[in-house]
Amino acid sequence: MWTIYQSYEQQKRDNQQFDFDDMAIACLHMLTEQPELLKRYQERFQYILVDEFQDINPVQYQLIQLLAGESEQLFCV
Repeated sequence: MWTIYQSYEQQKRDNQQFDFDDMAIACLHMLTEQPELLKRYQERFQYILVDEFQDINPVQYQLIQLLAGESEQLFCV
């Protein structure tokens, strides 16, 4: 299984492609490295609704925490 995963990752790199997990990680890096961008998104959205919260992964959880900030306007289903 590990060999298949490594091959998949290498093919993505070779073809300059990325998948959903790569996008989430890229967003997380972008928001943590660019505080002004994070602030803009925190101010843009007054409320955050997360559906299927039980199915999120650690990267998605970190994104939610960043975007919610100190706000108490986070609703998880």
